[in-house]
Amino acid sequence: MRAIVVSTLALGLSCAIAAPTFAQGTSAIRGVVIDEQGGVLPGATVLATHEETGTFRETITGPEGEYSLASLQPGPYTLTARLTGFRELITENVVLQVGPTVRIDLSLQIGALEESLTVTGESPLVDLTSAQVGGNVSLEELQDLPSSSRNFTSFVALLPGVQLTPSSSPSSSGVRINGQDQTGIMFMLDGGANNDDLRGGQSQAKPALEAVAEFQVVTNQMDAEYESATSGVINAISKTGTNEFHGSAFGFYTSGGLTAPDFFVKQQGLEKPDTVLRQIGGTIGGPIVRNRAHFFFSYERLDLDVGESRFYPERPDLSFSTVQESNFDNYLARIDDQINSDHNYSIRFLWDHQPTNGNPAGSRTLETVTNERDDDWTLVGTHNWVIGSTAVNTLRASWTYERPNWGSLGYHATNDQTLEPPTIVLRSGIVTQADSFALDRKMQSYAFQNSFSWFVPTDGGDHDFKFGIQYNNAQHRRVDQSFMNGGFTLASDLPFDAANPFTYPERLRVRMPRPDTPYTTVHSGGLYLQD
Repeated sequence: MRAIVVSTLALGLSCAIAAPTFAQGTSAIRGVVIDEQGGVLPGATVLATHEETGTFRETITGPEGEYSLASLQPGPYTLTARLTGFRELITENVVLQVGPTVRIDLSLQIGALEESLTVTGESPLVDLTSAQVGGNVSLEELQDLPSSSRNFTSFVALLPGVQLTPSSSPSSSGVRINGQDQTGIMFMLDGGANNDDLRGGQSQAKPALEAVAEFQVVTNQMDAEYESATSGVINAISKTGTNEFHGSAFGFYTSGGLTAPDFFVKQQGLEKPDTVLRQIGGTIGGPIVRNRAHFFFSYERLDLDVGESRFYPERPDLSFSTVQESNFDNYLARIDDQINSDHNYSIRFLWDHQPTNGNPAGSRTLETVTNERDDDWTLVGTHNWVIGSTAVNTLRASWTYERPNWGSLGYHATNDQTLEPPTIVLRSGIVTQADSFALDRKMQSYAFQNSFSWFVPTDGGDHDFKFGIQYNNAQHRRVDQSFMNGGFTLASDLPFDAANPFTYPERLRVRMPRPDTPYTTVHSGGLYLQD
């Protein structure tokens, strides 16, 4: 079966009093340059230098002394203002978070240009230029606060109105914002979409905790550029390299000797599963070319053996204890390069490999446990072009990919469910002999964005114009071989006995004549304009 869906082109208009940030996953600085009497100073040079990477952005103030530095990488900056006949002003430790726009007005004193005045300040905690409601979780909070799952989304509950619904899997958790449906939440990573397009409300690939620099949560009044978000936005950015080589390493180990056997294992005298947790990883980043190009790489490995047991009073002979094994590998690589003062680009790749073996979900028996092979990839590339002193164009392309494959060990060996023995479902719901579930699914999404931001100061009030175009092509292929092996339902819980008609099957279920293979392609596009 094949389906193609083309969405209606949508035009989003937003006329909020406040202005949006200039680009998803970045920050901005703006303000005016004045003299000691409060007069505006056109023609002044304003330079913002990232204190850790040495990359910079430079602009010239306009006729009203205004300046705007958009699409800046979050982090600490030194802001320098120069004008002939005035002392150079240096403002250090201007810390930018992902999302907010910081307003800093600069006052120059009369004097020789060779003279300088250095001040140390912090950016305001409140962004007065945006109507968005939400907050940020900083790098310090991610590093200093404990996290049992070591998943950055576990920190979202630090913000008001945001609730975390933890999952048994350390790699996934649900999020609910202001009580709204979680399928309306848009997940972003480094400015690119990172959504599970099939189920919604979940991120596709998740970076390791050590690879996340910070993240922003928008809980209300989202800007038009945030596409289909109706409940909120979770916008994370990965770490970047700096002018100094830095690295980290970590390791955690929990022995099975620290866990006690569960109730049924002890009661039935079953063998205690060997539960183990091992988690290791590290990061490294540094310069490729100082003050211009930098790299960052992270790796994390998780080996999690969880004890599982099932006790069936109807069939004690089918009771068991086993270990569900999860062996996750997570890789992230990023390169940032400032070509010149007007052009910079970044490329980031994330691979999340998550195989799980021995999942006895439901009323399965030891011979019907399922295994999962799951690979998630995301790739995003961004190019920023500064045009004049008050405009910037951002071009971004991204690719997300997911391929989960569920089934028994025999199915994974042959990829043919017809070779498995028939599934037996007893009266009490116990599933034995062979599992019926076999599914191979592949999803990928190609996205393209181009946005143009233009800051226009006027006597009647500043305008922040932003308009852009977005296109997304999402593809979903599914090969469902469930019940290709056939399944028998019994009217009792007794073992099969040819001399006892009560142990004979009463119902047969089988998929004929071939697997279910739907293929769906969704093309969606949009235009947005906001001031």
